Amino acid sequence: MAVHHLDVFRWMGGEVTRISGEVARWRGLEAGMVANASFKSGAVANLQVSWAHPAGSPFDHGLSVIGSSGLAQVAHDGGASIPGALRDELTTFLECARGRSDWPLAPSDARAALALSLALEEALASGNVVELPQSIVGGAA
Repeated sequence: MAVHHLDVFRWMGGEVTRISGEVARWRGLEAGMVANASFKSGAVANLQVSWAHPAGSPFDHGLSVIGSSGLAQVAHDGGASIPGALRDELTTFLECARGRSDWPLAPSDARAALALSLALEEALASGNVVELPQSIVGGAA
């Protein structure tokens, strides 16, 4: 759950140095999750993800960024269509998979996103804050 969100964390905030979180379970399934991340830059982020939606209800997507110059918010009301950024991501993936375009990210970016996801899984399972290795934070492949 949330690997794309964690990738956006890295894209917007730089390298994550530590991560923690808690998961909510419903009928034995992971229904929701909250994660907190600290970045090499000193920034912090909070992620909330939930699959616990009543039948037939739309998904709600949003992003808020608070910085030294103000606040920016992006929201999607959860309508039936795929929101622009996700639609663009899926279109780019398909074009690359079909050999019509070059991959926009380096393998080291994919590795770092996977490492961050695995660190979050460890944090959720252990209940501890997980420090990411310098080799990941530094972006080494």
